Amino acid sequence: MEKPVAPTQLNRPGLAEKGLVEKEFVTMKEPTLRKWHRYAGGVLAPLVLLQAVSGLFLSFEWLYGLHTAAGKLLPETSPLVQFWDWVAIGVHYGGGPLGAIYHGLLGVGMVWLAVSGIWIFLKIRARMKNR
Repeated sequence: MEKPVAPTQLNRPGLAEKGLVEKEFVTMKEPTLRKWHRYAGGVLAPLVLLQAVSGLFLSFEWLYGLHTAAGKLLPETSPLVQFWDWVAIGVHYGGGPLGAIYHGLLGVGMVWLAVSGIWIFLKIRARMKNR
């Protein structure tokens, strides 16, 4: 008698006789997904923090009226504020082609973290419903 094949598996000639079946798709096991989610979070957290702090600095400068236009400080601001403005703009917007790659990778990483976090949440929720 033949073994029934699950709907997520393909029945290819020769595999059924050997007791083997091939899956349509392979999903990452939850411990592996959690490990990669944790590693990605550890790598991305300092970079996101850097972006957030530089963005906050630039926002507060603008709210305090230190800018005449985007990226242009009033001439009477102190040299220290001018220096930190230069650093914040460089970190937040700059870097040329490498900065564009950095920002792109940071964005992709954040999307992956969000998707994998939702995936982990749904797996936990499904387990809780089955109890």
